[in-house]
Amino acid sequence: MTRTIWALILSFFLLPETAQAVQLTWASGRSNLKFTSARLCTLMVQTGAAEPLPSEWHLLWVAKSTAGQAFGVLSEPAAVADTARIRSLALPSGPVEGESNQSTADLYVSGPSAPHVARYVLDVSAGAVVKFDLVAYRATGTNSFDVLRSPQATLNGGLAAAYPPSLLHVLSTHDGPDLLIRAAGTGLGGVRSARLTGADTSWSVSLTILKQTDTTLVATASVAARLPACQLEVFTPEDQAATASLPADGLMAPLSAPAYSSYLDLSGYIRPKDFAFFYDGMGKFHLIYIRHNTQLSDCTQPDLNEKSFAHVSGDILSWSSQGSSFRVSAHGWDKLHVWAPTIVQNGSDYFVFYTGVDSIGDQRIGYAKTTDLNTPMSTWTRYTTWVFGADSTFNHWALNSHPQACRDPYVVKDPTDATRWLMYYTAIPSSEPTWQSVGVARSFPNSLTRWQDIGPLYMSDYRWDFSLKTESPHLIPHVNADASTSWYVFFTSDFSIMWARNEYSPYDTAQVYSATRWDQVSKRRVKPILSWQTRRLMLNIHAAFC
Repeated sequence: MTRTIWALILSFFLLPETAQAVQLTWASGRSNLKFTSARLCTLMVQTGAAEPLPSEWHLLWVAKSTAGQAFGVLSEPAAVADTARIRSLALPSGPVEGESNQSTADLYVSGPSAPHVARYVLDVSAGAVVKFDLVAYRATGTNSFDVLRSPQATLNGGLAAAYPPSLLHVLSTHDGPDLLIRAAGTGLGGVRSARLTGADTSWSVSLTILKQTDTTLVATASVAARLPACQLEVFTPEDQAATASLPADGLMAPLSAPAYSSYLDLSGYIRPKDFAFFYDGMGKFHLIYIRHNTQLSDCTQPDLNEKSFAHVSGDILSWSSQGSSFRVSAHGWDKLHVWAPTIVQNGSDYFVFYTGVDSIGDQRIGYAKTTDLNTPMSTWTRYTTWVFGADSTFNHWALNSHPQACRDPYVVKDPTDATRWLMYYTAIPSSEPTWQSVGVARSFPNSLTRWQDIGPLYMSDYRWDFSLKTESPHLIPHVNADASTSWYVFFTSDFSIMWARNEYSPYDTAQVYSATRWDQVSKRRVKPILSWQTRRLMLNIHAAFC
């Protein structure tokens, strides 16, 4: 770990402990109320007259009731001068906080812009036994802060059980693979484990706790990827928990941005083919491609070719090899060929989805993953079972002959649902087995391994583009002048590049052309050299010679 990170750790523990600059009492001024029947109670949050309320705080509680929920929070009908109303207990920031009896204040301010009094109006059930504590974070300098903690208020004497931990403020420092998390809060001395979790819960990173006090916690992990926005979750041995949000790592500018660049495999005889191009957000670009051996004949030795991917990374001007990512497997769904990679990041992991071809020529889609794209000889963990194929559905795609087509995956986040992904691919429709179409599948929520087929995008088939061979689909969003978004699906079609636009959905499978469906369909966005009839003749001649 770098000296800079250790200096941050040490400075963090020179900070003050909790201070009491905020009071929590009942409206009567007492710290405890006793009663036997259900009633309304007013809990007061106060600071000195010259000191405003904290901008945010957490109310913690421990409760027991024989009549269901111990209490609820009511919205007051009118504001009181110099007082901020507690409109409600804000929704928890995640499932962990929802189970841990804590809430962030949801204030309604009327009158002065900086009130020093706030009120919770509680609807308390009969026989409820509760204790309350209020904690807040206050920055006192660039690298200094106070943790404010009120004296507790109780109903019917309160309980002896400990309050849950709270996370009031979290910072992250990401220097190379060294990720440092610094948290301020309360009850952190009893935390025994911590992790980062994606907002969609599909990924997590375990953290190693380095130092902790009751109000501070420092944890670390080795993460060789730019982290997206996520949640810090901490847990005690008693399964008490707290959570706080962390923003995404900053996006670094590329190391260089030339107007023009190209790449040539150093072997001199390997032709890069069916590539994936990916920017990691940390300054480097990555290129993964099929190694097509030009010394092998496409006519007499096709099964000997396209057996592996190559992976290089760099600043576009110069490239370094990350090794041969992986080859065909010894047996199974990707035994004969590997084709058409596409790269996505999910949390701290990178996934490459690709086409595998088995010994009888059937094509299916699977993936491999790694935690580090920038280490020479990057280690990719192959998922040994394919995750999507033509037989993933029973009515969209042709299944009655071999080889079955299902290739060229392009995976992207579903812009309509943050918990899902979309996969565009090429297959042969069951209704028209003599041509190919672009298809689209949608992942199950919070998953990259379970997919549900949506079906063909019919605007890509022969009836509309007059091409039998449709491949390599890509989804590109475009923000229009009125701030709406249009969705463009680009694909190759025989010897041309084509696209179609939809203004409402990136995966509209209806075969309708109108202002509300796929429109502006390009018959030949990049025009072919040969006419369709000439191309068909040339393909037939090539097939005859092979």
